[in-house]
Amino acid sequence: MKKHIKHLAGRVAHAFKKKSAHTHEEGEGLHEAHHHASQHSNKNALIAVAILVVALGVAYYIITSPTGNLSPNQIKEASVSFIEKNLAQGRKVEIKKIEEVQGLYRIEVSLDDSSTSIESFVTKDGKIFFPEALYTDYQGGQKPAN
Repeated sequence: MKKHIKHLAGRVAHAFKKKSAHTHEEGEGLHEAHHHASQHSNKNALIAVAILVVALGVAYYIITSPTGNLSPNQIKEASVSFIEKNLAQGRKVEIKKIEEVQGLYRIEVSLDDSSTSIESFVTKDGKIFFPEALYTDYQGGQKPAN
């Protein structure tokens, strides 16, 4: 496309140099051709700039957008709040341990200062709570005690 525009612009420039040999009507036609090529070039430049701006905006968004993952402390607080409101029925909830396992947070939940913990899991963004997990690589889905 650029090659065509350069060729057309070269022809127009050459024609203007020989302007004295052309009639007034021919000169106007060449002027219109040059004007049309110039408008087409400007339109392409605007499209290219618009695409560049959009691409830079998308890249910026991807680079700066948060991953959605919460810190272990945030998961701990959110889990305690969720369990107290929905599962504990007025009992005191404590998270004894939190660790990352298989792309999730594994939490050990204790109720009413009990020495017994309940193993549960939470997604890293804190949006899904699994009160229990079944381990597919153990008999009956239950992980042996440590």
